Order: sequence, then structure tokens, then C-alpha cells
Amino acid sequence: MGGQAALAALTPICVAQFKSQSQDIQTTQLATLQKENSYNRGDYIEKQGWATLPGSDKPNNDVADACAVELMKLTQA
Repeated sequence: MGGQAALAALTPICVAQFKSQSQDIQTTQLATLQKENSYNRGDYIEKQGWATLPGSDKPNNDVADACAVELMKLTQA
């Protein structure tokens, strides 16, 4: 699996890892993520560990960036 297909398959894992936290933590983390500059949001997600996928020991930069886009959609709901 490569490129966009891999990214499309892996990004929901990052979002699910974020959503596995309590609602209070999610709310706090989303507020913090919103305050980050758009180009720093992927780095923030990497630091939280959400872009470190099962079986990996380091975060995936592309997944982190795509995950940031998806999580920002949650702030618009």
C-alpha cells in the first residue's frame, strides 16, 4: 500500500487514538490544537503519540498532518 491509499487507511487510526481519550481530554486537546499554527499541528499530534501507529515506534509525519486536518474538522461541528 502506498501514497494516498496508505494515508487514507492510516489517518483514521490516528483519529481513533485521539478519540480513545475521555471527552474532557479531547476538548482540551482540540482547544490546544486550534491555538497551534496550522504548520505546527502535525508536530503537536506527533508529540501526543496519536500518529504513532500500532507496530511502529515513531510517528508518521504524513499521517500526523492528515490527522490534524481531520481533527480540526471536529472543532467546526
